Amino acid sequence: MIWTKSVKELIVLCAIFTIFGCGNSEPKGGPRAKTVPLTGTVLVDGKPEEGVTVSCHPVNGGVNNRVLSGTTDASGKVFISTYVSGDGVPPGEYTLTFKWVEKGPGSEKDLLKGRYTNPEKSEHKVTATEGQAADLNEINLKTK
Repeated sequence: MIWTKSVKELIVLCAIFTIFGCGNSEPKGGPRAKTVPLTGTVLVDGKPEEGVTVSCHPVNGGVNNRVLSGTTDASGKVFISTYVSGDGVPPGEYTLTFKWVEKGPGSEKDLLKGRYTNPEKSEHKVTATEGQAADLNEINLKTK
């Protein structure tokens, strides 16, 4: 098989685009804000519970007005995420909400009975400062 000059050039161009990519190197969705780790422990009636979703609502707009969140593990520990698991939050002030959904397929029942889902009524707040890890400390929620 005889390779023509134009076929060889096309193969070289394809290899270059494959290796170096095309155009913008920013992550999908545009540039990412710097984040700081935000962790804490959530207890329900004094005990650690798995599956409590902690949502951080930016007080002043935040990152594209996104709600940032994490879910507790079996020890009640939560790592809040913005872009990837556990990367934290951009510096700023946040109001926290909590929801603990009953386990099971298609279940939406909040075992906290919706008492912690309204950011406008939340008593739980946190401020994340650039260059410093933030801690929610220990938050004790009640089912009754």
